[in-house]
Amino acid sequence: DAIQRGIEDVRLLLGAQSGAIMPAMSSTHAAFRAVNAVLSSHPGGSVVTTSIEHPGVYNATRQLAQTHGQEWRVAHVDGGTGFVPVESILACVDPETRLIAVMHGTNLSGAVHDVAALARGARLINKDVFVLSAGVQYAPHAPVDVAALGVDSYLFSPYKAFCAKGIGFAWLSDRMASLPHWSLAGKPADDWSLGCPENGTYAAWSAPADYLAWLGSHFTSSSDRR
Repeated sequence: DAIQRGIEDVRLLLGAQSGAIMPAMSSTHAAFRAVNAVLSSHPGGSVVTTSIEHPGVYNATRQLAQTHGQEWRVAHVDGGTGFVPVESILACVDPETRLIAVMHGTNLSGAVHDVAALARGARLINKDVFVLSAGVQYAPHAPVDVAALGVDSYLFSPYKAFCAKGIGFAWLSDRMASLPHWSLAGKPADDWSLGCPENGTYAAWSAPADYLAWLGSHFTSSSDRR
């Protein structure tokens, strides 16, 4: 029950009404698994990230691009603004690009990237490209709606929102969840859990979710938990 409730609280936070929730040891662990699933499914092409990514995404894309034979491309930050312009990222994308992996917001400069515009622009170049966004720094501070963002994966670290360390999550779109991935025989095709998770970490995440809902109840008359 604690595990199921924890997963539903992740869905609630991210506005995820479809897709799958992948539990992991951390968002870095989740990033490596998600990136590996995309790149191992289709050799060749390229992977695009930015120069201000968290090491979890930066190293996952670099290492796994080399492992699976993709070109690793990095869009660089504008030193005057602390942003990586969407145009700079899109300039690295071509019809053979497999994955774009960028953070939603960064605590290095305070930049919040227009992930929705990036996803729309990228799919004009390659309709099949996968877009992953790391919301570790952003999700605890502002509303997230993965459908509106148009991404295929969104990473979240509960410990950034008052939770204990030891668990991270990735939301995966239906398309991404159906990719071949590490899994146990007999499990549903979109089940990304491995082994027996620690139920206490899920409960530790639902506690701050309850707190945020309680806090919000003082500032709105809505009965909608989200």
